[in-house]
Amino acid sequence: MPYQNKNIVLLELISANLKLVISMDIQEAKSMTLFSFATITVISGQGKQIINNDEIFYMIEQLYKQLTLCLKQPLLLHESIQNSIGFYQNTYYQDSQDPKLIHETLPNGYRRWVGYRYMLFDAISGRGIPASWLYNNQNGDTVLEISQIYPWDSPESLHYENFIPYQAWIKTFAPDVVISIQKETIETWVKQLELFMQDIQRNDKLFRCTGLGCNLCVKKGKSGCPCGSSLK
Repeated sequence: MPYQNKNIVLLELISANLKLVISMDIQEAKSMTLFSFATITVISGQGKQIINNDEIFYMIEQLYKQLTLCLKQPLLLHESIQNSIGFYQNTYYQDSQDPKLIHETLPNGYRRWVGYRYMLFDAISGRGIPASWLYNNQNGDTVLEISQIYPWDSPESLHYENFIPYQAWIKTFAPDVVISIQKETIETWVKQLELFMQDIQRNDKLFRCTGLGCNLCVKKGKSGCPCGSSLK
């Protein structure tokens, strides 16, 4: 019988109206490292939606950082963003110099559109994965927004049977998900993610250690393995 992918749930972040599920292929999970691929799925009243599929530690760290920003300061949308941030992101991809888009200069001198302050994960159009953002509303709650990005952005798309010109597509644009999450829930999520990142790092060290052929070292309780861990 051919091998079929089966996912195992590693962590669930739950609020009153939303669930974020981090999952991984069960075979991948048996030898999980920082670079193992995982998936983050949002489950809400609008259904299920994958918002990223990438290296697990990068994704969890990015989610943790953005949630922490929302806790530490009111990460309010810039006054120039008067509509769905997804609408402006689509505008940016069509014309990054559009006068509606305000840019800022970072300490390293790099200039970017202010909307990138709130980016959680960018879209992966080739896999149908939307873009997502986290920011605060005026009540101090954290808002998760998920929006599609215009998919026909290559010269080849003109020949696709289902091609829709951008100007026609953007007229009917609406975000897929806009959900508010209370501060107390975000505090719980941040603590869960901190523990989860520690678990991933421990698994990564253990796998690298045993993978380098120092099983005897682990069994005998020695430290100073080639991977740099101090397993006891």
